[in-house]
Amino acid sequence: RVATHEDGGEVSLKHRHSCTDCLCCVVFLAALTAFGGLFAFAVEQTGGSISRLFHGIDSQGRVCGVDGDVLHKPLLFWCI
Repeated sequence: RVATHEDGGEVSLKHRHSCTDCLCCVVFLAALTAFGGLFAFAVEQTGGSISRLFHGIDSQGRVCGVDGDVLHKPLLFWCI
């Protein structure tokens, strides 16, 4: 396809357009990489047990409702 230029000449539409989202794509990929790294760090810190991320942990490091000693205690009490 061709379009007319301001001076009356013809110019290709593909020639007139350029990529404007390259910076956004780079920022998006950097954010995905950062979130992936954060997730990998969290999994590594919990020893691969994802339940440590969303269950309470008592002062002795036992996961409430998951570990054997506190299996019957699924909730954590927060002293404020």
